[in-house]
Amino acid sequence: MRFTGTIHDLSAAGFRLTTAPRFTLERGTQVEVLLNVRGTALRVAAGVRSNHKIRGVGFAFMNLSQRAARSIQSLMDELAELPTA
Repeated sequence: MRFTGTIHDLSAAGFRLTTAPRFTLERGTQVEVLLNVRGTALRVAAGVRSNHKIRGVGFAFMNLSQRAARSIQSLMDELAELPTA
């Protein structure tokens, strides 16, 4: 399955994803996530930690390499600098 959605609550530990088509995944399901922000792509493994019909699916990153962890931190830093609406 492939889903496109909006990332919320991004942290070094994981994130929450909302999608237009609602779906359910069992807690513990392992997935591959492709984060693509402004042309920069990062592929990481994650596991389902929570599933909420309205709030989306919560994922925890798994086995992050140092490079991936740095990329996520860099993305978080960049997003923190954006003006809020």
